[in-house]
Amino acid sequence: MDVRARFLILLLLALITGCGSDSDSSADDTSGNENSNPSYTSQALLGPVVGAEVQIYNATDLAAGLLCRTETKDSEEIDLAGKIQIPSECIDEDGIYLLLISGGLDIDADDDGEIDQTPTQVNGRFHTLLSGDQLLSGDANATVLTEAAYQNVRYLLAAGATKNQLIQSLDSSAHNLLNQDLNGDLVINHLDLAQWHPRLNRETTKPSLDQLLLVTQAIHQNRATAQHTIKLFDATAPSVSDFTAFQPERLLLSGQTLYMVDSWGLNLVDISNLDSLRPIGQVANITHAVSDMTLVGDRLYVQNGDNPSVDNRVALYDVSDRDNPQLLVEDLYSPQGFDLNKFHVSGDYGFAAVHRVNNPNDYENISHDFRLDILDLSVPEQPGLIATLEIDTFGSAMAVVGDRLYLGTEVGPYLESGSLSVIDISDPASPVRLSQLALNSVLELRVSGNRGYAITGSEISGEATDLITLLDLSNDNNIVVTGSFPTHYQSWTEKQLHIQDGIGYVATPDGVLMIDLSNPENPQQSGRFITNGPVTSVAVSGSNVIAAVKDYGLQIFETSGATVIESPAIVDRIDLPDVQEIAVDGSGLAFLLAGQDMSRKIITLDQTNPQERVVTSTEVFPELYQNPLVVDQRLYATSVFNGVTLFDIANPMQVTLDSTFDQSVIEFATAIDASGDRAVVGSGRLITSGNTGHPEFSLTLLNLSQPSDPLLMSQLVVDYQPDDLAIKDDHVYVIGSDQVLNIYRVTVNNELRELSGLYIPPVSGATEILLQGEYGFISRTDNTISVVDISDPSSPTVVITIDTQGSIGDIHIEDKLLLIAGQAGNLQVLNIENPEAPTFVGNYHTPSPARAVTVINDQVFVAIKNQIVISDLPIHPVP
Repeated sequence: MDVRARFLILLLLALITGCGSDSDSSADDTSGNENSNPSYTSQALLGPVVGAEVQIYNATDLAAGLLCRTETKDSEEIDLAGKIQIPSECIDEDGIYLLLISGGLDIDADDDGEIDQTPTQVNGRFHTLLSGDQLLSGDANATVLTEAAYQNVRYLLAAGATKNQLIQSLDSSAHNLLNQDLNGDLVINHLDLAQWHPRLNRETTKPSLDQLLLVTQAIHQNRATAQHTIKLFDATAPSVSDFTAFQPERLLLSGQTLYMVDSWGLNLVDISNLDSLRPIGQVANITHAVSDMTLVGDRLYVQNGDNPSVDNRVALYDVSDRDNPQLLVEDLYSPQGFDLNKFHVSGDYGFAAVHRVNNPNDYENISHDFRLDILDLSVPEQPGLIATLEIDTFGSAMAVVGDRLYLGTEVGPYLESGSLSVIDISDPASPVRLSQLALNSVLELRVSGNRGYAITGSEISGEATDLITLLDLSNDNNIVVTGSFPTHYQSWTEKQLHIQDGIGYVATPDGVLMIDLSNPENPQQSGRFITNGPVTSVAVSGSNVIAAVKDYGLQIFETSGATVIESPAIVDRIDLPDVQEIAVDGSGLAFLLAGQDMSRKIITLDQTNPQERVVTSTEVFPELYQNPLVVDQRLYATSVFNGVTLFDIANPMQVTLDSTFDQSVIEFATAIDASGDRAVVGSGRLITSGNTGHPEFSLTLLNLSQPSDPLLMSQLVVDYQPDDLAIKDDHVYVIGSDQVLNIYRVTVNNELRELSGLYIPPVSGATEILLQGEYGFISRTDNTISVVDISDPSSPTVVITIDTQGSIGDIHIEDKLLLIAGQAGNLQVLNIENPEAPTFVGNYHTPSPARAVTVINDQVFVAIKNQIVISDLPIHPVP
């Protein structure tokens, strides 16, 4: 949330010394069992981490919540330090468990076997998955390798995988990370992964020590992400039996052979049986991202690098023997002094679009050279440059049909648009441009017969979107655009289009879009597949779509199962400046906080009569207001500078500042909610002493019986930053920086008393909480929504985790529907009549990233950049 970032920045600017990790003391804590029975010991090792909190969960039933909590042992003997005491009643030998280790001190950060004079603070956390018998034996470690394995398996955890499925994934990770059997059983598997020791076994890993150190430092500094650990797998080939372990960046299908390239290398896969993919050949070489592939006979040309400044080469492989592909030339073509933008091969000729920057340090005289190089590849290992042709800007897409080369370019320096050119290559040594059509950046190009299909950038009715543009290429001297289809995606780096049997398959950030191209003047969406991650490449085999999904490997779909999802008709648009949040009073009035940077304005929208809508804007102080809340005739808003501010909305068309609550009580306000005459505010302040300081956070209970003059009832100091909260009856539900749902009860004396807490793995921040009946819906920074049963506030439980497959901008509950505004430019709608088994209603595109969503008089209002979009989407589910 913006408020979190800004508040923490304000605090950190004043801090000289850091704070240790917060420790929750909720009712789930069973660490009192720590000494009740003999304990079994494993070890937390970055070097040894002492004084860390260890939380233990049943890995196959995360919804059951925290099983027990303990700490890592301190000791002057390095081999005993960091030992984990496991209460025996916490585990069962037949189970499998997730251990989360957070905080503490790394007492041997350099792994030299000597306790450091000054230990290193561990500000982050790391994980391990261990079976019950491993925990009971005490012969297991939690390390950067187990953290990498956790990140690789966490999606299976969220899906409720079985113990065997989890073990299989851990075995695959062990195979990818280790090059030596550590326990002497002649196989490399999860047992070796858990036995690895960063000091004693440092030569047994496939990732380098420098790579491991980077992850360790990221954990120390609390900036470790899934990408830090996933990169460790780039050091070696994935297990050939586990296609979820691959991270393919580009697919090319020829016959029954699928060519996959990723940052590890080239993989050939037999897809004759899609139910059982069979690896048939691998070769390691590629060290950077792959931007394109071309197969000509038994020669595979791979263009490495989607950033010319990072990698600037074409590699050539011999794939005549599918079981034993060979790298023929690692650097087939590197244009001297130029960067390579696009490379394509047709027959015995190669075509390279290149560019260079002249005088890069002299801005007044900077210039660019763009050209098309034509290469003779009749001897594939010895390309010869036979011709060049000047072009206008960056070459980004190519296709060759017969003796015609179609070259697409992007918007470049001093040019407002890209173009599509037809080039006569009947004499490759003397290319001739026949015609050129201006287009807004050609990002991908496919040609079939006299028809062209391009992904182009554009803007339609204020909507920035990529288009599928259809072209008539029958006249070389006059390219004609016959039709287009807006994909509703924009700024997506992986632009890939596959054409087969009149259907276009488009890789998108959340799936594969299918477009019927049979009518060139009126292309229509014919289907869509939703994936659990961004799609980087698409291949089609018969009636099956093979998608390369980032961080998830390959996913295969049957085209007959594609879902047709129509976008809702947009009935109206209101041009407004950067709406961030919306509050509704229930009568058709909406109050919108708009503006960027450190200021906001309040916009009133009267929707009681849509035909005579009234919109007014009230300038407020240059203040970062957040969390608008309407109570009676007052609008409350939090601020990281002025605590809680009240605005008088008795005349909604003329909002006026009423008052600011006592800043000595509420300094930095981060969250607010009200129910009846009660309101609770989450806030923080900076406690300073000399040249040091630390943040103090609190929850404040207010009486709003006199809305213009809130009365302080009580205040409770908490050990985390409250990021959002909700009130129901006499209970307050708070989510915060401790990754816990904290529940409090309001006593008869109007005091807040802690009732319970619920940690919700996998680890990630929470941004918003909404209540509906006996359930809470918590949106999270890992693109999921946790549904929590709060029927017994003293014992909340997670009943299901919803993967939204994209960043969440806002959530809203209306009747039995959950609306999810996505920052990828979509609005997902789920039926939550049964909150423990929500059903998918639809995924609707918005013109640009959605920041806020609400419902007024049965119409959906979505805040996007510079607009409110109003949709006639039916919001009530059909019985």
